[in-house]
Amino acid sequence: MKVLCVLYYYKTDKTMLLQSKLQSNEWTFVPPNESQVFMINVFDDGKDQFEQYDNEWVLFGTWLGKIALYNKNESSVIVQSISKWKTIKL
Repeated sequence: MKVLCVLYYYKTDKTMLLQSKLQSNEWTFVPPNESQVFMINVFDDGKDQFEQYDNEWVLFGTWLGKIALYNKNESSVIVQSISKWKTIKL
């Protein structure tokens, strides 16, 4: 029971943190599913700083053809907005 409570609070805290990283209220929060991984194909428009990380990203937000992602291996690394066409679902 104690383990379940800790996992629940971890997920709740992570969810709240990710929701706070969305650029505005117009964005739709998507509950992260770490078994659905994206790869970024085009690192332009200032996104070149993210090329140094493993190219495995988890979706957590959408808005008008754009998506918000966090790095699967380093969850504190967040791409707040990238055009969906610049990514591919693995």
